[in-house]
Amino acid sequence: MSTAIGAPRESVWHMLTAVAEIVRWNPLLTAALKIPGAYPITGQQALWRCRLGNIPLVLHEHLHEVVLGERLHSHCSLGVGRFRFEAIYALDTPVGSTAQTRLYLKFAAPNSVPLTAGHLDRFSLRRFATELVSTSLRRLRECCETSAGAEVRCEALPSPTGKDRENARARVKRGRIPRIRP
Repeated sequence: MSTAIGAPRESVWHMLTAVAEIVRWNPLLTAALKIPGAYPITGQQALWRCRLGNIPLVLHEHLHEVVLGERLHSHCSLGVGRFRFEAIYALDTPVGSTAQTRLYLKFAAPNSVPLTAGHLDRFSLRRFATELVSTSLRRLRECCETSAGAEVRCEALPSPTGKDRENARARVKRGRIPRIRP
């Protein structure tokens, strides 16, 4: 998936890599736990606190490839490492434009997820992942465009604990969040 952002490439890269900004726009993350000094550098590992529905987890991130200003490729696992995925962010500037950036996000997970006493429906997981990517891109775009026009950062956006949590609860009730089935 991708989105056009009305902000220069440098601003978008800053939002992708500044720890305080990441926690503000990423709907999955709630806090940074252990982030290395000169984040992000290829090979570094970071720990983030996150919530998946109502379940608090730790997200382990391994930076597989970092090309400054262009590409950020992470291998991640949630909790005890049973659910693994890759997130690849790539930036592109349209020809003749310095005030607009196209951001691509590829989210890839294995087709099956081993669990104790159950399994995840892969189609529910796909819908959940699509919603997560879409929400991440939208919030990142809003954050970048807000900061491009003023010195205000993402504080103007609703926090993940507000409306996003209400929407998540509604998705659980409608059966749109993957459930563990025995």
